[in-house]
Formats: sequence, C-alpha cells, structure tokens
Amino acid sequence: MQKMKLTAVIILIVVVMSVVQANYCPMMSSNRCFRSSNKCCQDSDCEDGKICCQEFCGNTCQSPADEESDGKRVEPSSTCRIDPY
Repeated sequence: MQKMKLTAVIILIVVVMSVVQANYCPMMSSNRCFRSSNKCCQDSDCEDGKICCQEFCGNTCQSPADEESDGKRVEPSSTCRIDPY
C-alpha cells in the first residue's frame, strides 16, 4: 500500500514538472518582414505540444523552451485572426 502511494506521488510530480517546464516561448527571432502573418492565435491552434508565440512577423507555433527568455506567449484575443496563406 505504501509503495502504491509513493508511486502515485512520483507520477504526479513528473506530470506537474513536464507541464510547468513547457510554459516559455523561445527567444524571439530578429527577422523582419514586409507583411505580418498569424499562424496561431492560442496554444490550441498548435500541434505536437507546440505553443503559440508572438514574433515580429506574426504569431507562430513553436516548441516550448525550458527557461524564460524574451519570447512572448500569445494571449488569446477575439481580434486575432489566423492568416490562411
């Protein structure tokens, strides 16, 4: 019984740590563009565990970083539109 409790606690810690670590956008690209294009407006628009991050050329889905940087996660907004192109 004690081993089951310990196993459950360890599993819970691993799950929480994996979720907590995946909260940061990587450093912003220094690329400039002629036209801004949003590929996402919130995390649910992204696949494969990626998160929606702000870039100079629009929002893009990116793999989360383990550490905080100058990258900014997109705040869901009713005015954001995904560019179909």
